[in-house]
Amino acid sequence: AFIKINLEFHSMLYLRAQSFAMFVISVTVCLPLGPTMRSLYDKLNRKEPPHTHTAIIAALTAGDEPGLRLAVRSDVTHGLRHLLK
Repeated sequence: AFIKINLEFHSMLYLRAQSFAMFVISVTVCLPLGPTMRSLYDKLNRKEPPHTHTAIIAALTAGDEPGLRLAVRSDVTHGLRHLLK
């Protein structure tokens, strides 16, 4: 369920930003990584969204573009760090 919610979050974010290219990347990269992500999140015992998603939503709500850029960059970097461990 967590992987599904994570993919839906990113899809919504990229579609809302009208960034079709990012949407396609999220689908073509995230879907094949599903089994790896599931294993990772099971190992981390992750049940709630990452803090970076909360920061993204807060920046969107506040209309804080620099904060949004930082939050999205942090989300991607945070995810990659976990994958590389």
